[in-house]
Amino acid sequence: MGMSEYRDQPDGHGPPWGWQSSLEYMARETGVDFNRFLELVKDQVPDDRMAAILGVSPRTVRSLREHFAEFGLDSVQGQD
Repeated sequence: MGMSEYRDQPDGHGPPWGWQSSLEYMARETGVDFNRFLELVKDQVPDDRMAAILGVSPRTVRSLREHFAEFGLDSVQGQD
């Protein structure tokens, strides 16, 4: 089973050794297009503008961006 298949598991917690939800799962849960979010982050779009583009609150965007900055796409520990 590949990484993307783990992220698609019903609980959305990414790989079984992860301890945080994947960013993709979090985006999906908030109604944010994950790929569009990543494009906007890459393009350094400010949070308020990103929120307007994605149709969510600036707080939601900040939460997703903070998760991405701290944990990346998936929070994985214990890998060698």
